[in-house]
Formats: sequence, structure tokens, C-alpha cells
Amino acid sequence: MESKYLTTAEAADYLGLSEVRIRQLANAERIGQKIGRDWLFTQEELDAFANQERGPGRPPVDHD
Repeated sequence: MESKYLTTAEAADYLGLSEVRIRQLANAERIGQKIGRDWLFTQEELDAFANQERGPGRPPVDHD
């Protein structure tokens, strides 16, 4: 079975995130692959990302 690729806009809609946030995640190499100037995503990798265990928010900053 061949995976269908989703565009940045489709991935954002699928995950309920903004296109800007999807691009941030892609640039951080957490999801997606870059083809030319566009990012493409498989539904399987988006599902895996959505189901990851994550803590709340950013880690605290040590100001010492």
C-alpha cells in the first residue's frame, strides 16, 4: 500500500495546528520530508507524532 502525502496545509488541518507550527516541526526534523521547496507528510507519521507522550509546555529555565 502506497502512502498518500499531505501538504503543509493539509497536515496543519489534520493535526489542528497552524501551518507555521507544522513548518517549525518540519524544520526541527521532527516530521515530514522536504521535496524541492515544499514539505510533505504521510498520515502515518502525523499519527505517530500526535500519539507521542509529551510533557506540558517548555521546560523551566534555570536563571542561576
